Amino acid sequence: MRFILLICVFSCLLSCGNKSKLSEQNITLERNIVMKFNPEFAFYPNDSGTFINNKDGEEYYYFCNQSTENELKIFSSSGELTRVISLKNVINTIGNPFTISVLSEDTIIFNTFYTNEIAAINKEGDVWFYLKIDKLLPDSLSYKFEFWSNAHKWGVANNLYVLKSWPRYELLVDEKLDFAGRTLMYYKGFYNSPHFLFISDMFSSNPVLRLGINDLYMDICSDDCLFSELPYYRLYNDKLIFFSEYSDKLFIINIDNMKIENKIQIKSNFTKVGGDAMKMDFKNLESQMYKQNQERTKKGRILNVLFDKNSGKYLVIVCHTKYNAKFLKHSYIPKYFSVIVLDSNFNQLEEIKFDTDQYSYISGIMTESGIAFEEINQNNIEKNEKTYVSFKIN
Repeated sequence: MRFILLICVFSCLLSCGNKSKLSEQNITLERNIVMKFNPEFAFYPNDSGTFINNKDGEEYYYFCNQSTENELKIFSSSGELTRVISLKNVINTIGNPFTISVLSEDTIIFNTFYTNEIAAINKEGDVWFYLKIDKLLPDSLSYKFEFWSNAHKWGVANNLYVLKSWPRYELLVDEKLDFAGRTLMYYKGFYNSPHFLFISDMFSSNPVLRLGINDLYMDICSDDCLFSELPYYRLYNDKLIFFSEYSDKLFIINIDNMKIENKIQIKSNFTKVGGDAMKMDFKNLESQMYKQNQERTKKGRILNVLFDKNSGKYLVIVCHTKYNAKFLKHSYIPKYFSVIVLDSNFNQLEEIKFDTDQYSYISGIMTESGIAFEEINQNNIEKNEKTYVSFKIN
């Protein structure tokens, strides 16, 4: 199964779409609020975020360590630790979860990948909801796919929960083929499979599941190429937004008819957006896949898409191709990244450049006070102290 994560099939060489219109508006990001937290443990960026408390209407921040501490910590916006939630019960229920979406203190959703399970816990750490996806799918689809959600709340809207789907590898390949033949066979099968699972009314007694958006990657790539990346999609304003690190476009998908209704080109003044995919070299496929994984993070690419509800703007975080010399011996950290601002119709308005010596490019979260990034402070790294700075759109 781990094969799937090695080749996470996505695409590039996009067909031409609608270019985002440039605007003469003067858009700026103004440094707004500084927030300090001390979770006392390390965490992945996707295991952090914010939510609004239903009782007091205030915004809270969470940081989660699933692997060693098995805890989720919640802080007020002033940095006060308000709650520590144990993950032991949910881990005992579904094993080690992959992603977490915090809707409230009492609705903390975890999703697995290989076992296709979803569970939710409350602030006491009790598991109050469990769903085995395969048992709800019709026999023709059950146990034929693997599902993975986005972290945060990016795949959750009202009563809709969206997960990325992969067809199960062992059902698509012929073991009599060599490695290159099996890889090509899997890609062909993946291209012609539905790519998303939609769960409506998930917490009700009768959740409704539907698979959809077939041939998404055939639409954006007509060659036998290699694509190694995670599932990048966001759900905002009843629009499903798909993006790839091998593309310079956002694909806007209608969740009702499951069709691509728009393609928005993202243009940067500072970097080439989207790397180039490699056509499969069947004689040297394993070494080619290794080389691609080494090279893929060195490209300028779309890293994230956020939505600022206060301004009604979409914020596209783009990594640059120029890299920070301090880190070249260890990892390819870009020297700069940008926040590209789009209006509600996806017209491009402005691009603001950030220096990775000042802010962490992978830490971006959306808050009530604006988009926030972790401020780099070498003295805080060993202590696991975190300082975030929010930026307000003007």
